[in-house]
Amino acid sequence: MKMEKIRHHFWDRWDGAKMLEEIEKIEGGSGIISRLFINGELVMATHSSRPYKLGQACDGTICQCVGALFWHFCKTRGYDPVALLNEAYGEGKDKWDWEMIREQGEWEGIELPRRWDKKAFRGLIESLTEINYHSLVGLLEEKYK
Repeated sequence: MKMEKIRHHFWDRWDGAKMLEEIEKIEGGSGIISRLFINGELVMATHSSRPYKLGQACDGTICQCVGALFWHFCKTRGYDPVALLNEAYGEGKDKWDWEMIREQGEWEGIELPRRWDKKAFRGLIESLTEINYHSLVGLLEEKYK
């Protein structure tokens, strides 16, 4: 199985622990392997199928894919994703790099719906629920019934 490294993400956890997330794409597009390290020690490795499909269950690796699908939904419908997130959660989401989120999700592999009809919208709602974006889900359901 040939792998291609696609991302290293470093950060300091609230308690000072050094965190590293490493994601590799399986050549041929069948999925990714996500590894989480704390202070250099591997604590989790997850295989996740790709392309990510609307409504697919959360396995800890789908945030970029769901973000990319949310971005596509907004752009297709003429909505501003940052404005919706700020309305749902308050200011601060405007600092997100939406171009990077979209590119990362697309690179990992997402399945875009042919059109954003009611079925696709319900799939997006399920996906956003899977990553605990409950306030955004409530806002979208209220605005776009």
